[in-house]
Amino acid sequence: MSEAPKYYPTFISLTGRDCLVIGGGTVAQRKIETLLECQARVRVISPQVVSRVAELAAAGSIELVDRGYAEGDLDGAFLVVSATNDAAVNQQVSLEAARRGQLINMVDDPDHSNFIVPATLNRGDITIAVSTAGTSPALARRIKHDIEESIGAEYADVAKLVGGVRRNLLDRGISISPEKWQAALDLEELTGLVRNGRGQQAAEILLTKLVED
Repeated sequence: MSEAPKYYPTFISLTGRDCLVIGGGTVAQRKIETLLECQARVRVISPQVVSRVAELAAAGSIELVDRGYAEGDLDGAFLVVSATNDAAVNQQVSLEAARRGQLINMVDDPDHSNFIVPATLNRGDITIAVSTAGTSPALARRIKHDIEESIGAEYADVAKLVGGVRRNLLDRGISISPEKWQAALDLEELTGLVRNGRGQQAAEILLTKLVED
């Protein structure tokens, strides 16, 4: 058995980027909605679409091309997702994207993709991604589920709080070492205070820890 490819973990800004989805079924719908959440400009090519995709097109949220894929459809796309149930079409899309050097994800086919989509947990500005290099999506989802139980909704507020403290220090020209940040970030204390509606006190405690000698 060949070794799974080594992926370079990264987060890519898709804001205002042209992204193309080939296919209009339920799997394509999930991909489309995720791209829209990332503020991408989404174009969908498919002769048939599920009702939610049709609604997005009617609302002007996406551009819908009512036909099958054709050579040249990848023109201008920063990122491509192929989510059809036609293996021949998927292969054609993969080959065209490879020739063009584009980012391409073939749903459930990591061998013909140059990027894969991890299982993600979102808490406001916090995103935790779990990947098994495409070998076991079910395991990635299970690990994400286990993490989800320990990273509650209050972490979104903690992220805003810590970001606010950081901006305060930067505005005052105060530089804090990474080591001191790590020592000051008592997450159990911060999340407990935030959970009990004492976010301002949490910010003051964190700030004091960071600036004390």
